Amino acid sequence: MREAHFRRAIGQRVSVRTKAPVGDRRQFHGVLERVEGETVVLADPAVGSVALRLGDIEKAHVEFDFARPAGVSHAHARGHGDSMLPDLNRVIEQVSKEKGIDRTIIIEAVKDAMLSAARRTYGPDKKLEAQYNPEIGEVELFEIRVVVDDVQDPQNEVALDEARRTMDPDAEVGDELLQRLATDRFGASPR
Repeated sequence: MREAHFRRAIGQRVSVRTKAPVGDRRQFHGVLERVEGETVVLADPAVGSVALRLGDIEKAHVEFDFARPAGVSHAHARGHGDSMLPDLNRVIEQVSKEKGIDRTIIIEAVKDAMLSAARRTYGPDKKLEAQYNPEIGEVELFEIRVVVDDVQDPQNEVALDEARRTMDPDAEVGDELLQRLATDRFGASPR
């Protein structure tokens, strides 16, 4: 993939597979934060901020949020400008200041609450991931499905042909694909 492709996806959720392990991982999932020359930086909830060289990336998949243009903050997309923080961001800041609790502890508690609510709906065996996106002031919820040849667990696995048809045309066996789930029924956004 070229630098220009990644620049168009800044602020979007991406899945990236590297040619060789970076640390002990080859697959990364998170929000694409920025592109710096030949390096892309994404916020992966499992490892934090990670910088990957374009030449080391084997495959990347973007999960576009079509309600918000790529590279544009949620506030700009709604015509509010940068000075308007989404409500959840304000609540987190306010609680942090008033109670003297670190922001990361509050964010983790909100993510855990979202996962708990989602598991009551989807069941305890469904592989889920919650990610706080400060740019849009929401907790995003994703289901994780592994691409396989022969589906044994339909809740957490997807057949290669279906994955290529409905999720990622470049999917390969062993890939972990994330699909965004609607979070409005769980209260992920205070709007």
